[in-house]
Amino acid sequence: MEMKDQRIELRLPQLQLEELDNFISNIDGQYKPTRADVLRSFIAQGIRGKFTPASQEAEMFPLAARLNLFFQLCQLQQSSSVKPEPLPRTIDNLGYTTHNLPESTVTAEALVRQVYLQRYMWFFELDEKHLQSINRRLCGNHVLSLMDPQHNQEVCNTLDTVIAMRDMFTQIGQVMKEAEQKAGAYDDDSVRDALTRIHGYVADNDVPLSFKGYPNTAAYTQQSQMWALLDWIDDGEGRNNFSVKHLRQDMDLPAKYAIMLEIYQNICSNQPFKLEGLEQLVKSRRFDMMR
Repeated sequence: MEMKDQRIELRLPQLQLEELDNFISNIDGQYKPTRADVLRSFIAQGIRGKFTPASQEAEMFPLAARLNLFFQLCQLQQSSSVKPEPLPRTIDNLGYTTHNLPESTVTAEALVRQVYLQRYMWFFELDEKHLQSINRRLCGNHVLSLMDPQHNQEVCNTLDTVIAMRDMFTQIGQVMKEAEQKAGAYDDDSVRDALTRIHGYVADNDVPLSFKGYPNTAAYTQQSQMWALLDWIDDGEGRNNFSVKHLRQDMDLPAKYAIMLEIYQNICSNQPFKLEGLEQLVKSRRFDMMR
């Protein structure tokens, strides 16, 4: 049997050798791998990506190993004086003014660290499209490399619903705020009358104008975590943990939320969502069926 050569000789420019040494020096822990160790690891990852089926790749290169490499690369970036950019707040996507808010300290590294520490493991089952729906700056290669080779469509669908519902309540709050300011500052009788009607329908149909939370049961754990992650990005405090406490309560409102969202999306498909649309939403006869 022919003997296979166990060695691979590589000739690297001096600049690349210096970058390699810099990478090794920034690795935490007593054990510092050799240049050969690191190169073998990088070569192995490249070979896996080219020849290994997705179903086997996660087992060969588990999440723990991917996270370890991710944080090492983040350390290397920081050591090269490249300041990580904060993630844009999600409310930026809705066109609201955020210039008066303090500068955010939420970065991709801080988010991944909190996701792992809080055991929001569904995050690693998302695809690129849904990472971008959380934040447009989560689609870099360093974050994408953390994702499971095969995404979980059920998790992605749940995130779609959470984001849509969160946007709906944000829009409702904005419409109410603008109407109340207009009624007060300009003494607009038509707006004041519309607000009176809206509050009447809200009371009659028991429709929440703000998000009251998910039922405090295991069935809604994932939805609460997703909403908490989005709130955390908007808070802009990367040092804080995710919190779901304000998102859990004893009332069972998801069925009503679902009807509200369906009506809201139908309205938005035909016209901008303004005070007239909000009145149309809260007076819907579909709420009669839930009494």
